[in-house]
Amino acid sequence: MSSQVTMASPINQFWTGRLTGPMGSERKGTTGQRWRAGFDDAGENNKSAKNIFRKADGRQAIPVGVGIKTLGVVLFLSLAGLSSPQRAQAQTTINICDRTPQIEAKILKALSKTEADCGSVTPAELAGIRTLTVEEDKSLTALQAGDFDDLTSLKVLDLGGNSLSSLPAGVFDKLTRLERLDLYYNNLGNLPAGVFDKLTSLGNLDLGLNSLSSLPAGVFDRLTSLRLLALGGNNLSGLPAGIFDKLTGLGNLDLKDNSLSSLRPGDFDDLTSLRVLALGDNSLSSLPAGVFDKLTRLEKLDLYNNNLSGLPAGVFDKLTSLVLLDLKGNSLSSLRPGVFDDLTSLTHLNLHNNSLSSLAMGIFDKLTNLKQVYLTHNSLTCLPPLGLSISDLRLDKPKSSYQSCGVFIAESGDSTWVNEAAGTKNTDTYTVVLASEPTASVSIEVTSGDPGAATVSPATLTFSTSDWNSGQTVTVTGVDDKLSQSNSRRAAISHSATSTDSTYDGISIPSVTVSVAGGPGVRIAESDGSTRVRERSGINDSYTVVLQTQPTAPVRISISIKFNGNGNPFYRIRAKASPATLTFNPSTWSRPQTVTVTGLDDG
Repeated sequence: MSSQVTMASPINQFWTGRLTGPMGSERKGTTGQRWRAGFDDAGENNKSAKNIFRKADGRQAIPVGVGIKTLGVVLFLSLAGLSSPQRAQAQTTINICDRTPQIEAKILKALSKTEADCGSVTPAELAGIRTLTVEEDKSLTALQAGDFDDLTSLKVLDLGGNSLSSLPAGVFDKLTRLERLDLYYNNLGNLPAGVFDKLTSLGNLDLGLNSLSSLPAGVFDRLTSLRLLALGGNNLSGLPAGIFDKLTGLGNLDLKDNSLSSLRPGDFDDLTSLRVLALGDNSLSSLPAGVFDKLTRLEKLDLYNNNLSGLPAGVFDKLTSLVLLDLKGNSLSSLRPGVFDDLTSLTHLNLHNNSLSSLAMGIFDKLTNLKQVYLTHNSLTCLPPLGLSISDLRLDKPKSSYQSCGVFIAESGDSTWVNEAAGTKNTDTYTVVLASEPTASVSIEVTSGDPGAATVSPATLTFSTSDWNSGQTVTVTGVDDKLSQSNSRRAAISHSATSTDSTYDGISIPSVTVSVAGGPGVRIAESDGSTRVRERSGINDSYTVVLQTQPTAPVRISISIKFNGNGNPFYRIRAKASPATLTFNPSTWSRPQTVTVTGLDDG
């Protein structure tokens, strides 16, 4: 059967690459491929022109004879015979029929067009597409370089959940306005150099859950607008030097679930805007000193499920904005005293599933905002005093079931001071005791930081499993430096513990500061470092007074209270001191006397 070719709009039929048969159906190859129609040997004297079907790639396919009954008409696949409106129409359409089928289908869907329209899409239509989602199609294994050409206004491109194993060079080069690119959950094993270079507007790049084992140097250098970079769930064993150097605006970096075994000290130095850093589920066995020092805006740090056995001194010192720190699932057996001291914004700390057997005294004392601490699945047998701010403390058993652990020090009169001159009060004492029974003897070395100002005795204290709860006394003696002076000097007395009991071996012990007086004077020691009272509240406060050297005659000290209203003439407080007079004799001069301050109603 032959097809009657009418010339009402024949050029449009051929130009779009379609041939309509007698029933109006498209001619296709036997496998359902689209064919482009062309004619040869067409001329005025031809009575049966031969219709040659060609595949989209231009190869000749099976010729099909079609009789043309209309004579005297010459058919050319050319613009020469088109009128001006027809020529304009032909020049302003784009053929997307040869793009990757899955991409073509999604473009047509975004334009509410059908397969039959793939050869007649206008540039304006393509430029109007803002979002293109081609996801979760496991038959999509590859892209062509021109798949996204003419999508000049595209903002979001989602290619997640496919089976892409590589990206052709230049595939994204025309997407200069793209703001989000999702490539997660594919099979990407590498990235071609420069593949993202033209994406200068990109804010989010998700490369998670692929098979990337390395990153080409400079692959992210042009992404100066990037705010989120997801690289989690790959096989990265290391990071190229300077890989993040140009990403100064990056706020979220996801590197979790890789094979990172080490970090360089400067790996994150240029990420000064970073808020979230995910390094969990890697193989990190240590952290280099200073690795986080430039991340002063960091709010969340994930280090869970690594192989960390210790934390270097000062590793978190610059993270003053950190709110959440996750260290669960490591091999931490102890925590360095003061390791968390500078985390003043921290509210959540997760230490679940480590090997902690004890906690240093005061380990959380500086964390005044700390609300939640997870200590489950450790080997804790005792607990030091914990901060009052902690409202959610997770332990393996009730808190009351744990002994108190640590070394306690009690200073006489809540302070330690001596006079340097012999024959005066040139000695003072304090006591040391363990908080819980050890499994083996504990030795504590006592060391003066300035033996020229004060000495200590004994130099070593030993506690056994039977006398661990009996306080032992350390005597501090002032040393005369033979200089004529009345001002005080200070010396720090340190303590270090050794034991085969891991709870006490190396445990943090508070130091004692001794003041060494250089001559006659009066010392005042306020309880808790200040004196505060409240009118009509019944709350009193006190302080002690003592002479620094022995007098040759009685010394009387009168006490009066003067208020300045903190500079406010209308702000007046009344209080009284008792006793109003203190008397020190040559025999009682070194015995502190207490003054009690009571608030009075100012009405």
